[in-house]
Amino acid sequence: MEKLVAKEINGYRYAVCKNLLLDTVPAAFAGQWLDSAPGADTLILCDPEPFPESVRLFAKAHPEGRVIAPNYTAFVLKGILGDGFKCETLRSDTKIGEIEFAAVSRSGKGSFLKASETGKLLWSGISAEKTIDAEVYDRPTAVICYVSGFDYTQKMAEKIADGIRDSGENDAILLDIRSETTENVIAKMVNAAGILIGTSSSDGDAPKELWEVLSSMKHGLFAGKKAGVFSSCTWDTRAAEKVSARLTQIGMVVSEGPLTIQYRPDETAMNSVYELGYDFGCVIQNIPNTHRSKLVKCLVCGEIFDASLGTCPVCGVGMDKCVPVEDEIINHKEDTDRTYLCIGGGIASLSAAEAIRKRDKTGQIIMISSELSPPVNRPMLTKNMVVAARVADSITVKEPDWFNENGIELQLNQTVASIDPVRKTVTLNDGEELLYDKLIYGAGAECFIPPFIGKDKKGIFTIRHLADLKDLWSFMPSAKKAVVIGAGALGLEAAAELKRNYLDVTVLEAGARPMPRQIDEETADALIRAASEFGISIFTGVTITEMAGDEKVEAVLLEDGTSFPADIVVVSCGVRANLGPAQSAGLECGRAVKVNKYMETNIPDIYAAGDCAELDGVNFQLWAEATEQGRVAGANAAGDKVSFISVPLGANFEGMKTAMYALGDVGTGGLDYKVVEYRNEVENSFRKYWFADDRVVGGVLFGNTVKIPVLNEAVEKRLSYFDVKERL
Repeated sequence: MEKLVAKEINGYRYAVCKNLLLDTVPAAFAGQWLDSAPGADTLILCDPEPFPESVRLFAKAHPEGRVIAPNYTAFVLKGILGDGFKCETLRSDTKIGEIEFAAVSRSGKGSFLKASETGKLLWSGISAEKTIDAEVYDRPTAVICYVSGFDYTQKMAEKIADGIRDSGENDAILLDIRSETTENVIAKMVNAAGILIGTSSSDGDAPKELWEVLSSMKHGLFAGKKAGVFSSCTWDTRAAEKVSARLTQIGMVVSEGPLTIQYRPDETAMNSVYELGYDFGCVIQNIPNTHRSKLVKCLVCGEIFDASLGTCPVCGVGMDKCVPVEDEIINHKEDTDRTYLCIGGGIASLSAAEAIRKRDKTGQIIMISSELSPPVNRPMLTKNMVVAARVADSITVKEPDWFNENGIELQLNQTVASIDPVRKTVTLNDGEELLYDKLIYGAGAECFIPPFIGKDKKGIFTIRHLADLKDLWSFMPSAKKAVVIGAGALGLEAAAELKRNYLDVTVLEAGARPMPRQIDEETADALIRAASEFGISIFTGVTITEMAGDEKVEAVLLEDGTSFPADIVVVSCGVRANLGPAQSAGLECGRAVKVNKYMETNIPDIYAAGDCAELDGVNFQLWAEATEQGRVAGANAAGDKVSFISVPLGANFEGMKTAMYALGDVGTGGLDYKVVEYRNEVENSFRKYWFADDRVVGGVLFGNTVKIPVLNEAVEKRLSYFDVKERL
């Protein structure tokens, strides 16, 4: 390290540190200078936080010393320390040669930096003084700090380091936080080109040793630095999210993600870990990543996304539940003057618009949406209510600029009144008439509320749109008790989120058990026990008759006279396709608009996709199916010839300190089954696989869902026991 050196210039002493200074000074003040040269006993505050106690201590130790700060900070300090306190302000009109600052402020126990007589960097605090030597690197270097429970997070860190080193002329340093002092970790991170933090977690929080380091990382030293987060965890992935939030809080530029892997990372997951390192190595060198395609497919929800995101943006699972896929092959491109109308503000309509633009760069594309905001990742509305309600931008599928960049006109808060297939027009509710050459009907579905007495009272909600969640969120501060009607995956997710927000939660289910079509009786009982341990009561086999109360709901009444007090009621009883304009236009409908494998309806030039489409008698109502159907509809509308192929997707639930995944036939199809079971009493988990004719037809994973890739492959390929027994 190049030490701080005291120099005499024009009769004043200065402390010079070329290697540390630019990392120490926040960007907001990096270009500001002083109107006169500071002496050795000078405290220069560069951070917008005032740190009054540090300033008071400095003034007491140096009665004749000078305190220099930005205008706002100086104003705040005078207000706190009184009118007698003297503080000069940083100015931008005078440079003082190559010399910059004699001292720099820091918050927390390192309150300010100042040159000592020995020339070292003095980390001075309220109760103690420590001298640290900040590491200096001769090439772009990433510091990877981690805490590992078993060795999983450590193995991830090592793989990330391999990726960083392979990306170019740079280096990576690994730091096991449990074997390092906080001061040494900080000293090694200060001059790093980028920082990656790895955390293990079994309870949704990072270890205390890591939080000690994170709390010692201050804005003044780390603002503007590149950062990323990775994690090996059990069922709860929130630890990595909390670490990422802390790094963002101190002004670091955090990569999208974080990358989370549940339990032991397999080969596929470690490939994604390596890719994270390679990509981060390119970032700290400011070079493009041309390594290879990084698209992956989520095995839980079917979303295809860039592996650099680290977690699925739709359902939130980690990279261990994703597999690599190749980018879409486009067989037809033709630039036209057609007008494409995409009706709907969901993923089907958006996917159609994107598929069209990939094939037709000049055609006019108009999306008609009844929503008030661009399309969002709808599954996140129940998986993470807090983020969805408070930081809505974080769950949008595409950034607002994406629509402008791709020439897609997004009309929000608009509904379709009618469709005229003969004239090829669509009339909106405000009377505006739009012409089309090709029409994609992706109007989606709405939540179904059974005809309970009092179902229109205030305090009764469904969760289908972002506006629904915001309405629910407005009721939360005054609510104490919540009732969720429906024990499907979405209902249980909503219940878990309400409980996390400190409400007393009861779940009422009309069926004999939760998710009777997706899971077996034992798994349902395990879910009910997990809910009970989490503080949620689930009652099955109930018949609801009334939402009691005056204008606002006060209780849910059952047929047998039982009453459940409720300030909030969330109804999760399935959805019904939006068919009004489609039926009026003459589109053939069953439960939804009937389509063939090309998403074509019975009327030429009109396609349907998503929750409002029905193929071979099946209305899928799944995110992945809506995405793929929209892509197929858009591709064919633009002149391509693409078929829709359904891929089995499982029922997934994560919450209440457990996880569950079920796929295929779990003993409900009336076949002659054999069941293979694996149990772990320590972690309260089990795996069950159903075989018919010696082929895997379905399975359930409870408590530990790391075997999702194995189960998916076994069911999709109908593998035999001997094909897959070593991996079950």
